[in-house]
Amino acid sequence: MLELRMVKKGEEELALNFIDEARVYLKEQGIEQWQNGYPSMDTIKEDVEFLRGYFIVKDNKEIGYICVDIDGKAGYQEIDGEWKASGRYSVINRMTISKKSRDKGLADAAFKLAEEISTKRNVNIIRIATDISNKKMQHIIGKLGYYHCGNIVSADGGIRLAYEKVIEM
Repeated sequence: MLELRMVKKGEEELALNFIDEARVYLKEQGIEQWQNGYPSMDTIKEDVEFLRGYFIVKDNKEIGYICVDIDGKAGYQEIDGEWKASGRYSVINRMTISKKSRDKGLADAAFKLAEEISTKRNVNIIRIATDISNKKMQHIIGKLGYYHCGNIVSADGGIRLAYEKVIEM
């Protein structure tokens, strides 16, 4: 059974380990995303402080990390393109699955759990951004019903493809 569990203070190192493992994987795939030190330990600590960092847990074992920011994110307000919906939105980002657990459909399930966190808090607009070279992530979010709306500038200064999904509530 897959679930999301909020990261507690003192567990940031494990969360960063998942990020670092994903950073290596992205580099091996020729993807520049996350290669400049972002996300960092400070990023994870902020996620924990603002209650938006979650472990992806399968059978009581942490297998990944995801950030579900119910309060949206400033960088998502300005888009080269157009969002389909307006109003309060959440952002799903920094999603990682451990090397041992990859390619088993768990990313799809983790995104759906993140969407549930949003809708339980009455937020039905979900936004995600990914690197233009991250074809695997583009495929995952596309098949989950997210629509490419344009491009945004990420926290690390890179251009990201921006996606949105509106969930009926």
